[in-house]
Amino acid sequence: MLEENFYKIDPMYAKEEFLRKAWISLAHEDVPLEVFEKDFSDVNEEAYHILCTGADYDVSWSGEIGNDRIEYYMDVETYYDQEPYTDYEKKYNATTKQYDMIPVTKYRKVEKQRQVQKSRTVTDWHSGNGDHAGTAKSWDCVDARNTFDAKRYEKDVKSDDFVEFDDDELECSPDMQPTDAMLSRAGKLRDDKLNQQLRFALPGDHNRGITYRTNSYTLEYVTMFRVPEYVDNITFDGNTYTKRAFACGGMTMSSAKIPNPISGEKEKKRLQEKRNQTIMEAKERLEKQAWAKVKSVSTLAVVVLAASIAASLLIHSLFPMLACFIGGVAMYIFTKITRRNAENTASSKLNAIADEAYATCQDQVENYQRHRNAELLSALNKKLASLGLQPATEAEFNNA
Repeated sequence: MLEENFYKIDPMYAKEEFLRKAWISLAHEDVPLEVFEKDFSDVNEEAYHILCTGADYDVSWSGEIGNDRIEYYMDVETYYDQEPYTDYEKKYNATTKQYDMIPVTKYRKVEKQRQVQKSRTVTDWHSGNGDHAGTAKSWDCVDARNTFDAKRYEKDVKSDDFVEFDDDELECSPDMQPTDAMLSRAGKLRDDKLNQQLRFALPGDHNRGITYRTNSYTLEYVTMFRVPEYVDNITFDGNTYTKRAFACGGMTMSSAKIPNPISGEKEKKRLQEKRNQTIMEAKERLEKQAWAKVKSVSTLAVVVLAASIAASLLIHSLFPMLACFIGGVAMYIFTKITRRNAENTASSKLNAIADEAYATCQDQVENYQRHRNAELLSALNKKLASLGLQPATEAEFNNA
């Protein structure tokens, strides 16, 4: 038998409680301090009508079910490596009063390839069928207004707050009677819920081409709720901002979204950008220092290696030739070690600078936010006191 219920919810909070919480939520939103010099208008009470329905169903389904498995394969990966080469640069010779071409070691990025093992997810499909039963429920705000907040409704409105209408009240409340159009929309919402629940209940990791045949479908209940909401406006800098909250449950506040050019978030972003700039400048400076050190050693290594090759061509004795060659190789190895040490030193210094910059930025952000919160709480409680309302605690301010 279809059960029809009609409920109203009386406000659980006085308008003064709503107003106090509205001011607290403004402070939590980090609005300009000048906002607390303004006043809200009179608190208004509005109402939304919520239609809830539920139907028991039993269906038989068929379609394709997909099961995932991991498949491994070999692939070719492109990567880049730094490869040394010898180049020549002009350098002024104070003795000869001329420019000489001096060999220098430089590095270029070389594209290389290598084989790597990769994995991918493969779906195996097979036909499936079965039965599924459940209850499809729907709820819908049936008022033609765009101010309804579904998330706040779901969070705040609890069934324990409902008071059922009696027949006499219903006769005076025609807006509590659902129309055919409302019931038709509720049916579509239940169908969507049925599809969602069916696909969630199916086996496997995926499904496609799912169809179902309805074995039974029984509408069990139709319930209409009348939910109160408090609304108030505040004007600041030529613009009007609204605060809303359902007058029941937790009375969660909507956001007024009053812009603040010096908000904590903007100051945090500014300090983080300053930190990142400090780290970038340090990186560029350390890279230049490391390259200058490596460049001088690389130049010396090339000169020694060139001298060893020249000596080996002029000296036909094996041991002097070998000594010159070993000296050149030793200088080349020394250059590689110097480069690696310079890079490691630069990396260590950069990490230390970055750690310090992050710690400093974090301290600056926390100090600013602490000072800002103290200003907001002071301005808030001064305003609440002027209205004869109870001052806000730090916990209320932080958790608004």
